Amino acid sequence: MTSNEHSEQVRCFDSDRYLASLLAEPSDQKKLHLLYCANLEIAKSAWTSPEPMISEIRLQWWKDNLVKSSEYKESSTHIVKDLVALFEANDIPLTLINEMVDARSWDLLSKPFKSQDDQIKYIDKTYGNLYWAGALLLGVDRNMESLVRKYAFGAGLASFFSAVKRLESLGKRPLIKTSNESIKSLGKLGMKSFDEGVKGLRSQKKLFPVLLSAWTTKTLLKQVIKNPSTVKSGDLSVKNITKKWGFLWRSTLRLSLIHI
Repeated sequence: MTSNEHSEQVRCFDSDRYLASLLAEPSDQKKLHLLYCANLEIAKSAWTSPEPMISEIRLQWWKDNLVKSSEYKESSTHIVKDLVALFEANDIPLTLINEMVDARSWDLLSKPFKSQDDQIKYIDKTYGNLYWAGALLLGVDRNMESLVRKYAFGAGLASFFSAVKRLESLGKRPLIKTSNESIKSLGKLGMKSFDEGVKGLRSQKKLFPVLLSAWTTKTLLKQVIKNPSTVKSGDLSVKNITKKWGFLWRSTLRLSLIHI
């Protein structure tokens, strides 16, 4: 894939991240689009086939090729080669990607998470690792990791809640506890984490091209806390017109994260 193809994939299938990334310098946009395109490919691998074994082979392919590209420097025509080179050039540990691949193994299962801690870990390894890798590509101070992960957990949980109905239709069991009170409690946990991240990162304007992709998070989590039944009914959403104009307004004015 070329850098233009990376950008097109992200524009088509991850529009919020694509729009937010346009606030970055052109050279940084290319870096983010490569990362986000890889994330799409990894996430898609777990849904390659209704047969879990075939999807598992696809995830294993990612693990094997990450090793080949990083340790043995074997050539590859796939996005893996470019991703490894990008991470090495920016001194970013490849464990971030390996953990993302490992976490996606849950997507192959029809069983729920064993515990809330496992669910939190899944969101951290998928969303937290992605946000942190993006932040590192933009040159963030490395002592910001905890704040970025707190922010990412709130964003990831909001997205996870939004996908519950669809996941259930595919035979998955995304919720450990399905009572409204349990969903509300988890929503409050996500909101607390997100607010802490916002408070600590609001002055980090260099991170806006990564962070602004999650601008709907607060709206979604407020809905979960106010009416947790929307998670199970599939009615948790942000109206498209509100979403489009709201994002344009925030990104154009580059408002402080406190307004997200």
